[in-house]
Amino acid sequence: MARPVLAAALAGALTLLAAALAAPAHAGRWFVDVEPLALRRADDHHLPSMLTVSVGRVRDGGVLRPFVAAGGGFLNVQARAGVLALARGAGRDGPLMLVQGRALHAIVCAEQGAFAGLGLGYRWWRAGTNPFALVAPFEAGPARLRPTCGPDVAIADAAVERTWLGGGSLSFTIGL
Repeated sequence: MARPVLAAALAGALTLLAAALAAPAHAGRWFVDVEPLALRRADDHHLPSMLTVSVGRVRDGGVLRPFVAAGGGFLNVQARAGVLALARGAGRDGPLMLVQGRALHAIVCAEQGAFAGLGLGYRWWRAGTNPFALVAPFEAGPARLRPTCGPDVAIADAAVERTWLGGGSLSFTIGL
């Protein structure tokens, strides 16, 4: 069940990213998001992602701003889509809230996850430049993991376990 959910989430996020890339320049703003480390765990299982850099597009203007992003990190690829809510309106410093969906694929052991998240943060607007934001999201969702995967076990031989993971991260964003 997790594979169709992940495939649908990834296809949806990539479709939104393609639509955002095709949008005229005045319809949005590019942003770069750096997530040094994200931990998602449950009991003995974990699915971390490290040094993930995502590039995306966010609608410029208004209090609610939809966004899409895709990126990669240390041995993973990801796609995200969601909505950013600014507390004080467009173009000002202030708190923000982020609601997002994320599809993640870890390359080495072919592990996958689809997560929904809620994040809180703060955005600084520097006049004449791109805004800067710190966001701390919490995410949870289903994953397909291979706990026995490693250098001495072939991927085809590693058993797949389905589990529910939860965790969080801290990201630094320019242009959001």
